[in-house]
Amino acid sequence: MAVELEVDTGEKRYFLTWGRVQADVDPRPLEALVLQHCHGYSLGGAPVRARVCYSLQEAAGAPYFYEALFYMTAYPIPDGPEYPIWLQQTREEMARGEHLYYLGRVTWKPGTWQGTSVSGPPPVWPTPGLPGPD
Repeated sequence: MAVELEVDTGEKRYFLTWGRVQADVDPRPLEALVLQHCHGYSLGGAPVRARVCYSLQEAAGAPYFYEALFYMTAYPIPDGPEYPIWLQQTREEMARGEHLYYLGRVTWKPGTWQGTSVSGPPPVWPTPGLPGPD
């Protein structure tokens, strides 16, 4: 699930985490958990409120959304008799602040990020020790 966190500057921050772990339907326990454990992150302001997002799409524009999503998909939720064990263990870990994936914030002025450029002529192929272009 995605959780939107509003900071006192009015800006929004996002977290990804497991959903329906604290409560099946009520979003308030998860929102409270994020508020409790968000202080160690570079939020750029003091947290004001947390809200469970309607869908992951709301958080998809955050800088590290896809990194967190790919990381989480590497650890699938088990089914069958292993599910209750996973649920209890994950609930306890989340209560300690684990499994909260902060999606970052833009700390540069939008539109100014230029990337890296190379000065001088392009490399000449073949470069010793490196394969040439196909």
